[in-house]
Amino acid sequence: MSERKKILSIAIDNDLLKRLKDLSQEKELSVSKLVTQLIEEALYLEENVFSDEIYKNIDWLSNEWKDKLQVLFTKVLDTTPDPIWIKDLNLRFVYVNQAFADLFGHKKEEIIGKNDIEFLPPEVAKQCIYSDMQALEKRESSHSIEVVEKNGEKYYFDVIKTPLFDRLGRPIAILGISRDITSFIKTKEELERKNQEISEAYKKLKEIYNIDAVTGVATKNRFLKNLKTIYEKAEHGEKIILVLFDIDNFKYINEVYGSKFGDTVLSRTAKMVKSFMETFDADFSVGRLGDDLFGIVIKKDIDEQILIENLKDVISSIKLNTPKYSSFFSPKATYIATSIYKQVGTEPDFEEMISTLEINLEKLKNVERKDSKILDIKRDMSKYAIGDKELENLLDEAIKKGEIYPFLQPIVNLKTKERIGYELLSKIKDKKGQYIGAEKFIHLAFRTGHIALIDQIVLKTVKEEIYPEIKDRSVLFLNLSPFTLYKVENIGNTIAQDILSIRDKTVFEISEADVLRNIKDLRDIKRSFGLHFAIDNFGTATSSIKDLIDLGEEGIISYIKLDKRLTDNLEKHSWKRKFIKSIKNISDELGIKVIAKNIEKPEDLNVLQELGIEFAQGDYIEKAELFTPEKKKEKIYD
Repeated sequence: MSERKKILSIAIDNDLLKRLKDLSQEKELSVSKLVTQLIEEALYLEENVFSDEIYKNIDWLSNEWKDKLQVLFTKVLDTTPDPIWIKDLNLRFVYVNQAFADLFGHKKEEIIGKNDIEFLPPEVAKQCIYSDMQALEKRESSHSIEVVEKNGEKYYFDVIKTPLFDRLGRPIAILGISRDITSFIKTKEELERKNQEISEAYKKLKEIYNIDAVTGVATKNRFLKNLKTIYEKAEHGEKIILVLFDIDNFKYINEVYGSKFGDTVLSRTAKMVKSFMETFDADFSVGRLGDDLFGIVIKKDIDEQILIENLKDVISSIKLNTPKYSSFFSPKATYIATSIYKQVGTEPDFEEMISTLEINLEKLKNVERKDSKILDIKRDMSKYAIGDKELENLLDEAIKKGEIYPFLQPIVNLKTKERIGYELLSKIKDKKGQYIGAEKFIHLAFRTGHIALIDQIVLKTVKEEIYPEIKDRSVLFLNLSPFTLYKVENIGNTIAQDILSIRDKTVFEISEADVLRNIKDLRDIKRSFGLHFAIDNFGTATSSIKDLIDLGEEGIISYIKLDKRLTDNLEKHSWKRKFIKSIKNISDELGIKVIAKNIEKPEDLNVLQELGIEFAQGDYIEKAELFTPEKKKEKIYD
């Protein structure tokens, strides 16, 4: 039988066979099975029918074999939906199946004995003859995509033509098998069109992600990437200047003149600053880092103070007609700058660097009351390190060992005395085994770059141990640094995935100052990912009633946590009581819950209850307890 297989060889390339098999899936017809059947039946014919005697005189073919031949072709070939044909060496059809006849709209007998030229369009016939000759000359299977027009439409066929040989290796015929791949081609073309549309949409989305829609400068994420790129391209020892500035009293600009005018101020400021930076022959980037916070990075050996003074002149030169008023508005800003020098083999933590600048910028505006400052980041960090060297060592050790201890402080409904949730308070241990609260080391963590690592440890603990134990009616209040929280926008990031995995029963606390700086980012995150936010330490920054109303109406904020400085000694300060009462009334209208925190005295709690405050936390109410496996077993979250 092996010799017979050599005599009648149908060599189909494996890749072509695989492609045909893939194409046939929608008809649930296996090409490999079809070809195998053809080979077996053809071998059977050659062995039992096509002997030398029969070649000499076809009349010798018995009626029995004629019947078998008819059954063979009818059963195996006519039942397949794929056109199949056999041609002699003169390229005349000696057999076609029903699918072939139907394709060209002829009866079988009208095709048998004819060649392609006699019933096919000239171009199609020419293409068919060429592929036939190619298969015969190469003595191997040929593969081609052929096009047939029918009723004004084009049909595409994947065609395999295979020469058939006698037992002496002489070609006697050519076998053709085709598969209608019109739907495949059209689907492919449609996919290509869709891919092009997706590609264009992705480019637009990338532009939106990289370019701030209001100002036309880089977004925060793009700015950080640009900063990193500029640093990487710098030569060893080259100077890079980083400047942060924000528009003074911007929230009042929005309140008095409207948000549309506020956007005009931002866009004009960004445009003027960018045009000014382009006058330097140097790599630079301008980005919008928050609501009214901008960043500039430039690789240039210039004096930082001179750069700031030039920026002041540029921004103060802006004159805008105010709506509804016959006057001009000229924005002012507060600036902070620092410089770094490229060190080959090292890369600063740029996120923490910007965070440090933001903290100092806030301090510059609200405490020092100055409009500019040059910050030596290394010296600023070392200043903290010298005074708190032992604390820094403790923090280093705690992070290395992953020993950030989670304490949970209940938040209580003052009317029902029920726990509505818990705030996670992170602590470390000193050498004596005493716990040190985050308020002691948080600023050091920001300045030394430890904050991101602390956040990672806390997130891991919450995700794996605490979050699974939270009951349906309880909520976990969690503090994360802004830069960690905003990584949720990069959904491929592990931190982003961890944040999203705990979002349903978690409220993320953000300081009032950070909220004001990043309203746009919070709005985008809320809309895109459905995170729940609380303003922490409310009453310590300069937010206005309008800010609160805007945040509430847009559903960005779900909770307000009143700072201790606002709730302490309430009996002695009538202005505090009036302020809290006003905030409570507005919050009720907006559906925002107000929580008083750090309550340590009964007299303060009594006043808060008289003012209508429903929720509170603090050592006087219930102290925070360390989360442990034992506490977990006690189901403290019921």
